[in-house]
Amino acid sequence: MNGILTPEVLVLGGTGAVGQGVVGALLEAGSPVLVVGRDPGRLAALHELFADEPGLQTMLGSLSDDGSARVLAERVAQRPRPLAAVVA
Repeated sequence: MNGILTPEVLVLGGTGAVGQGVVGALLEAGSPVLVVGRDPGRLAALHELFADEPGLQTMLGSLSDDGSARVLAERVAQRPRPLAAVVA
């Protein structure tokens, strides 16, 4: 192993019907995926749906106001994996 992490795709709105399809396609393609959502129950359900996919990570967060968006951006920036793309 060379210590280089594969970039992940950040998916906003990944717990809805369309978002789940996007998440599934990205995981199937081998991409690590970080899904941000506001509802802990829906994030947990997403983990259950893709329980066999080690590349799925979730984060509770919101873009509903500037302060929340700033906090979320800081938390994402602190993650070890670089971002390959953002899907919203």
